[in-house]
Parts: sequence; C-alpha cells; structure tokens
Amino acid sequence: MRHGNQRKPTRLAKKGAKRQQNQFLLDNLERLSVIVEVSQDEKVINQQLKQVEHLFPKEIILIVHGSNPSTIDSILSRESAVTTAFVYPFSLGPDVWRSIGAREASGDVWLFLDGGNVIPAEELQPLVSACYYGLDVALRGEQQVNGHLPALARAARSYLNLLLDQTKLTTSTMDLPFAITRAAAERIGVRHLLIPPLAHAIAVKNRLRVESTGAIQDQKRLPRRKQRISWPQQRELLLGDHLEAVRYVASIEEGTEQR
Repeated sequence: MRHGNQRKPTRLAKKGAKRQQNQFLLDNLERLSVIVEVSQDEKVINQQLKQVEHLFPKEIILIVHGSNPSTIDSILSRESAVTTAFVYPFSLGPDVWRSIGAREASGDVWLFLDGGNVIPAEELQPLVSACYYGLDVALRGEQQVNGHLPALARAARSYLNLLLDQTKLTTSTMDLPFAITRAAAERIGVRHLLIPPLAHAIAVKNRLRVESTGAIQDQKRLPRRKQRISWPQQRELLLGDHLEAVRYVASIEEGTEQR
C-alpha cells in the first residue's frame, strides 16, 4: 500500500501536466499568432521555425527584409499551411517589422520573435500561456550582460522601470521574445510597437498587467551576424527610444499627454 500511494500522485501529476499541455496546444491553434523578423538568418531561421511549429499556432507571420536571395528562397520553399511571408527587398527600420506583423495578425495573442535566435518551444509557451491566463504583456526575464550594448541597454531599461515604479521588472521590457494580447496592443496603439520602450511605458501607465515570466536563454544565434546598423547608430537609437518613453511618462505626470 505504501508504494502504491507513493506512485499514484506521480501518475496523476503526469496526467495533469499532459492534459494542461494539450489545452495549451488547443488554445494555440485557435488563438496564437507568431510574428517573426527574418533578416540574414538563413543558418538558424529554419531551426527556429521548427520550434515555432511545435507550438501549433493559428498562424506564423514572417517579416523578411534586407535578406539575400538564398535566405528568401529557404523561407519560401517551406511547406506550411499556416505560414505567410511578407518579403521586403530592402532593410526596414529597426522594429518597424513589429507594427507590420501586428497589423496582419488575426489571433488574439501575439508572440514576437527574432529569427536570428533559436529558442525551444517549451521556453516560449510560458510567455503565451501567461497571456491566456490574465497577463496583458508577458516579458522574458532579465538577460545576461555581454558587451557594451547590453550594458547600456541594462542601464536604460532599469532607469525606465524605476521611473515607471516597476523595479520588480529589473531590465525586462518589450525585448524579444515577448507575448501580448490583441486587446493590449490596441490599447497601446499598434503604431507604438515600433518603439518598444514607449510601448512598454504606455502599457504600464494604462494599468495593463505587464510581468516577467522568467529567464529565457537563446540557444543559438547566427555566428558573426552582420549588424544592419553600426554601434553608434544602435546607441543613438537605444537612447532616443528610451528618451521618447521618458518624455511620455513626464507628459502623463504633467497632464500634457499627446499620443
């Protein structure tokens, strides 16, 4: 009897976990749009898309821009009834793809991904599930600092969260990957998604539920990935975007908001 009583909870736990996983997949089939940026990511994009397909989403929207012909051919040769690719022969401005993908999405939960990273489906599902269970915006956890850009990003994001009285988020903002409900995106304004710090600030100030779901480790990244913009340009963009978010917060406090 002792051994039987010990095994029974384990079997029930496994059945419960399996039942919950099946429910997640059913929800994904009906509700989930995955929006992926693809640039010069031929070596890893197909690996990431395999992980995305394991989520069984309602649709996969690929925003392909500034890519070489081989990357485009690789994308277009994939057989998937739920995948739609929007191909731009030129490089879009940073984060512009987010607004483009959002305008095309039909699901009521959107998962945004960088095609240059490979993240397992089991690490992406908690972001999505959090939105099913009440979060408006589900963020990845704090990232490791590695080099001057992440260090500067850490300082800017930490300051913004401090200004928003969201120190519990530490450095978490709408960095990739993240999930958001359609209703929250519409409340924020889809056009604002192309400026992630501003979208983050608007979400918090509108009392949307914004939380981190835990750390996500990028499993693989394209070696020596060519940056579309130089470091000085990246720094200027990073600081400019956060400054815009700070100005928005100041306008709220002063009662002069204009969106």
